[in-house]
Amino acid sequence: MLHIKRNPGFLGGQVVDHWWRIEFQNRGSPHLHLLVWIRNVPSFDTPVGIALIDKVVSCSYPSEEDPEIYNLVNRNQIHRHTHTFFKRKAHLCRFAFPRKPSRETKIIDENSPEFLQNGGRFCELKRAAHEKGVNNYCPEVLEFWDGNMDIQPCGSNEALAHYVTKNIAKVEPVDLNDGVKQAINHIRQEESDIQR
Repeated sequence: MLHIKRNPGFLGGQVVDHWWRIEFQNRGSPHLHLLVWIRNVPSFDTPVGIALIDKVVSCSYPSEEDPEIYNLVNRNQIHRHTHTFFKRKAHLCRFAFPRKPSRETKIIDENSPEFLQNGGRFCELKRAAHEKGVNNYCPEVLEFWDGNMDIQPCGSNEALAHYVTKNIAKVEPVDLNDGVKQAINHIRQEESDIQR
């Protein structure tokens, strides 16, 4: 976070606040949810706002002429289906892949059915047909993060509320809670043994 705060161009402006939560998935792997607030961001439903989205967020499949970003995107940002991605409906990926191609980045009205179909994403990125499996990323952040990300702007209160209620308020898996309880009990037992 310090790196992002010291480099205001990364996310299109100066970070004035942030909030994060680490979620542990079913097998215990950590997953970071991060919200950042940027100073003086233009309204995203203007040409300047759309240009900022296109500058910061990408879903492009890079050329092999830039081997660093090409390898990072291939290693971290290409969506691959597994059986867990079809939990809710057979043959429908719960992460909305493949993503719809679009000639230009456009804002989705939060009152439209497309908003919920798009997973609460308020914008559809410019995306070529061969990029429908590329997850959203910020090239500058990807270069130092070297891990999967799904970066997206929250351009309205509705988009922010959707993200927060969908991702931030999740309860940890029961298996993980049981594992944490076992670890705490084990530590307490060891402390008790040491005190004797």
